[in-house]
Amino acid sequence: LLGVMYSSLFSFTLVADDSGVFQLPQPFGGIIKLWTSPFAMMFLFLNGVSLKSASVGLWSAVLVLMKVVVCAYIGYGLSHFFVNPANPKAQQLRDFTFFYGTIPAGGAP
Repeated sequence: LLGVMYSSLFSFTLVADDSGVFQLPQPFGGIIKLWTSPFAMMFLFLNGVSLKSASVGLWSAVLVLMKVVVCAYIGYGLSHFFVNPANPKAQQLRDFTFFYGTIPAGGAP
């Protein structure tokens, strides 16, 4: 909501980078980038800290393997049906589908 308000009221202050993408002016853009950069690591750290017991059972290992391995191959197989083979980037999209399927699901505290 704040981003929409800023872009509508103060759009004249946005600066374009080398690729033509508009960004916040310095130092505001640098501050926002600094605050938002460690979010993924903070999420993983807080998930680890909130664990009450770290035990690995057979069922949890099977579920993780199903998500990381089986879902990746199922997604890759389905991409052959949904991606147009005439598309020049069809193989790149299929590869992306496979690698996206290998990303482990994040936990919730």
